[in-house]
Amino acid sequence: MYYNNSVLFPPMTQPQREALLDLLIIGILVDSQLSPREDAALEAAFRSIGWEGSKPRDMFICSSLNRARFARGSDAATTLYINSRARMFPDEGSRTRVLNLLEQVFEADGLVSAEEEFLGRVQAGFLEDSTQNESIPQPEEAARVTAGRFT
Repeated sequence: MYYNNSVLFPPMTQPQREALLDLLIIGILVDSQLSPREDAALEAAFRSIGWEGSKPRDMFICSSLNRARFARGSDAATTLYINSRARMFPDEGSRTRVLNLLEQVFEADGLVSAEEEFLGRVQAGFLEDSTQNESIPQPEEAARVTAGRFT
């Protein structure tokens, strides 16, 4: 279990870590600005969730940036991208952890309306999951769907 500000969170799986990193990466793109404070908060978030991937975290982040750029191409693609990542967090504890980490990064340099809207879209993605019975896509699979081609 993981403690953050007196809240107990279950450990994350590697697919959840990857989905969270994807949400953090696309999240920092919403206001088209990355301040030094936001960058430091982003790095702290990366460290707090750990990494057990088959490739280094930095390589995953580079790929995530590419996926996020493609997903930002249209509102529908962005929604699909966010929802596919949000589905990786089926319980309230993991969802709270995701929102807390996103908020910590966004609030580092002051929360702007685009970031507030993004948080709302992530929350909507959590709710979207509860109304669907389809299988949970892996981040790599959803990126291919979102981009409209293989990455």
